[in-house]
Amino acid sequence: EIFAELRGTQPVYWQDMPRRLVDALESTFPFARFVKTAFDFAGDRIQRIASKTLCWAQAAGEHRNEKELLFADTDTVILRNPQPFFEGEGWDVSITCKPEKVPLNTGVMLVRGGMKSAAFLEEWRDETLGILKNPDRFAEANDSTQPYGAPDQMALYQMLAYQEGQSLFECGAKGQRVLVRAMSCSQLNETNSRPIGGSTFIIHYKGGWQQILLDGRPFSRFRPRRLSWEMFSHYQKNFLEALACLNSRSGNHYRAEELGIVVPWYFETDSGNFLPAHYAAWRLKEAAKRAW
Repeated sequence: EIFAELRGTQPVYWQDMPRRLVDALESTFPFARFVKTAFDFAGDRIQRIASKTLCWAQAAGEHRNEKELLFADTDTVILRNPQPFFEGEGWDVSITCKPEKVPLNTGVMLVRGGMKSAAFLEEWRDETLGILKNPDRFAEANDSTQPYGAPDQMALYQMLAYQEGQSLFECGAKGQRVLVRAMSCSQLNETNSRPIGGSTFIIHYKGGWQQILLDGRPFSRFRPRRLSWEMFSHYQKNFLEALACLNSRSGNHYRAEELGIVVPWYFETDSGNFLPAHYAAWRLKEAAKRAW
């Protein structure tokens, strides 16, 4: 429903996936246009780590004639049409931040198409690659005492000379003067576990979510069930609906595991309810696996 409101098809940049699956996805979801990239992710560790900045810079260049662009990580779910956040003048790129030790998260960016935004994403890509190629800077980017959290976030932090509380930054990029607006993660890039509120447009299932959704690990003190359940249930129901649609329209019989998602026993698929006894058994199973 959200994508039906947007103009044209939405590009999904991909690599290292079975062609059969990509064809099935593309025929099932016509609003998505799958664009294959050809980076050396398998042989070049630096390219693999910098994969997002490489792909986003390519996409910005290929779509510089578009008026508005939204870049989102693959582990995000869009709940509502983010169109209202493109309103207003005086900015070229919108990033997201939060009042935490690591203030920037690059999982979502809003961009006005054109030379400025393309130059900004190219500059960000080059700065990220520079950090990855320098052992000392790479160590600094991953140092838990620093406010970066990752090489691409360190690159962005330093490009902006980021200051907490500042909402607009001016940045030089490839000879262009780019205005960068900082917006709240809680609206456009919610990375924390909490009930889904009416002001949340995009959820970012990062960090500990990957162990829960991809590996089937139980909830943790960093992703407690009480705070995480509504987001967890939404993801599972959204995924299962998409999987059923994929199999129905393409004539395939893909299982959740084949797409890398674990649907656990303790999630009641019809209602989305939590099953305590099943969860206790699931925890025992996972503990046994870890012990083994």
